[in-house]
Amino acid sequence: MKKIVYIIILLSLFGCNKSDNVKSILVNIEASGETQLVPDIASIAVNVSCTNKDLSKSTECTKTNIDELFALLNGHKIKKDDYHSSRVNLAKEYIWKNNSQVFKGYKSSSTINILFRNLETMSAIITKIMTMENASLYNLSYSHSEVDSFANKAYLEALDNSKTLANEIKNKLGGKSVEVMQISNMRENFGTNKSVTLSENKKLSRYSPNAPPTIQVHPGSLKIIKDIYAQYRITF
Repeated sequence: MKKIVYIIILLSLFGCNKSDNVKSILVNIEASGETQLVPDIASIAVNVSCTNKDLSKSTECTKTNIDELFALLNGHKIKKDDYHSSRVNLAKEYIWKNNSQVFKGYKSSSTINILFRNLETMSAIITKIMTMENASLYNLSYSHSEVDSFANKAYLEALDNSKTLANEIKNKLGGKSVEVMQISNMRENFGTNKSVTLSENKKLSRYSPNAPPTIQVHPGSLKIIKDIYAQYRITF
């Protein structure tokens, strides 16, 4: 689904073109294009940690839980290139008791980042991970395997919107023709007479919907909104 979004219109009047005495104005238009898509990939981070007063038992517990998690992923045919773990970090852990710090034990922890290319498989794996005593989930995010293509569609939609508005302004002012002078997707590069190359940062912008604090396995749809800054010359 696509949606037209107009944000700002900046109108700047320039003098006559002295060479042919043809009057013209430059119109700066900021327009947006929007596409919505259903995500087909997701990523999540799993923190595995154990605390024990015996350092070796703490690290062994963490390594055992990591092996259990890897076995779970392998059992669901998650490719090894789609998950990786950090090194095991060690720290002393304390608790407050009788207004003083009491040594609780050595905490060992590791983070495993997982990319899911099948959301149904992800749901089953997350359900299992949540039953693991020493594992916690965070940073669940959704995307699409062809997100660049959808972002380009949003840019083209924004460009079409700016062209439509430029022509509406031309007709309203009684102009004869419209030609594009500059196009940019970055505001700081807009408004000069130099040519600007459109660049894509390959990331979703204005992510939607607003994520609740709990993990949401079924995300609905994602929204991509891209902005275009275009300058048009209207000749009379």
